[in-house]
Amino acid sequence: MSLESLKLLWDAQNFVVLDTETTGLGWGAEIVEIAIIDYRGNILLNGRIRPQNGIPEDAARIHGIRDKDVSDCPSWQKICGEVKDALIDRDVIIYNAKYDVEMLQSSDMVCGLKNGWISIAHYECAMLGYAEFRGDWNHYHRNYRWHKLTEAISQMGLPPIHAHSALGDCQMTLSLMNHIFGDHS
Repeated sequence: MSLESLKLLWDAQNFVVLDTETTGLGWGAEIVEIAIIDYRGNILLNGRIRPQNGIPEDAARIHGIRDKDVSDCPSWQKICGEVKDALIDRDVIIYNAKYDVEMLQSSDMVCGLKNGWISIAHYECAMLGYAEFRGDWNHYHRNYRWHKLTEAISQMGLPPIHAHSALGDCQMTLSLMNHIFGDHS
């Protein structure tokens, strides 16, 4: 994954952007909100999900989603087919792709499902691409320094858009990529 491969996807103009909000950071966490937009910013999927195991307060403090907010929402079992349909055979740009793909897998595991998320799509990490673009080398880790999405948006002088909502983070990722590669809209 590199800035060059991200640019190739960008130039092809046939990708989607995905983001999730979750119940936590580790294995066993569940998705509580997911959004997918196309390269033009059209919303393909945007919704909240009722997790099986509830939303811990530390996660709720980050994204503002609490159990009462998802009590009438569909379960992961009900919505994962729509997610799969939106991603299958697609190029998918995600800010921190490793994390969000892991959350797709973790949500499946919690619900006893097997969708094989890694094999259904081609994922590129906008966070790693932005780190390379920014060029802040970390000698200790021997890679480019990662930046939070809101930090990257601020560094580029772009307006934040509903940070820590899945749709807002998708829109900010698209905005950041437009700024780096040139607006194709």
